[in-house]
Amino acid sequence: MKILLAVDGSKHAMAATIKCCEIVSLDNETEIRILAVADIPIFAGTEPFGVSSEFNARMADEANKLAEKFAAETKATVIEKLGDKVSVETKVLHGSPKVEIVEE
Repeated sequence: MKILLAVDGSKHAMAATIKCCEIVSLDNETEIRILAVADIPIFAGTEPFGVSSEFNARMADEANKLAEKFAAETKATVIEKLGDKVSVETKVLHGSPKVEIVEE
């Protein structure tokens, strides 16, 4: 069984994670891919009236760090609930969550 578990750090994503752990079939072929998508905002405008490229880079870095954190926390929860009975991997993508999740 292959499961794609998309997470965003919300209480709803954690509830979905817990439910997934409750209903998953535990065998050597079960694979869970935890997916978090960094929705990176780009603020338009040029200096001095807009934002700097450094600000946009900082925002992208923060969005990526948050997505990595959400994926890691979810992986820890899955391993805590299921142990090493399933294969668990994390993946962080960048872009629109609704597009990236469907494409994955």
